[in-house]
Amino acid sequence: AVTFAGFFQGSYGFVDQTSGATALSMGFPNAFNAYRLTDLFVGNIPGAMGEVHSLLILVGAIYLIIRKSADFRPMVSALVIFTVLTTIAGIILYPYHVVEYVLFHLLSGGLLFGLAFMVTDPVTSPITRPGRWYYGLIIGTLIFMIRTFGALPEGVAFAILIANVLVPIIDYPRWATNRFTKKFFLTYGLS
Repeated sequence: AVTFAGFFQGSYGFVDQTSGATALSMGFPNAFNAYRLTDLFVGNIPGAMGEVHSLLILVGAIYLIIRKSADFRPMVSALVIFTVLTTIAGIILYPYHVVEYVLFHLLSGGLLFGLAFMVTDPVTSPITRPGRWYYGLIIGTLIFMIRTFGALPEGVAFAILIANVLVPIIDYPRWATNRFTKKFFLTYGLS
């Protein structure tokens, strides 16, 4: 209906649908005045379907972690570093509204969606446990930098793509070790 909106107008006008950017593009004071915190949490804000309903995204993330389909390390490390950096920025920019500023950035946009479903992709994420912590730290820092200093209001997809480029460097100790040791040759030769 969004792509062919003209088709649904006129005599076929039974669809009333609006699409727009996330509340993050409005900026902190404007969007936080326009939407309540509960609106941000339950997805009663403009944005892509599935990206704005923070409650269901958190339920999905918990389900993936319980089922061991996703690793919690990159999610937690990205969320923690993003929250810390956003809190520091909130103290500097909005000293009387720090909590609101941090919650606005956590609940609006695609941050939670990206951390729950995109960062945990097993194909592109590091294979080592410390590497997954570093991977999350890189992503959380990049999201904060893009949102704060960049021209884009979001930055989640770009942060994940940049961190994916760095995965071979993060996992370098894992694949750089020589598996063919003297012990390997002795045990292989004797069997």
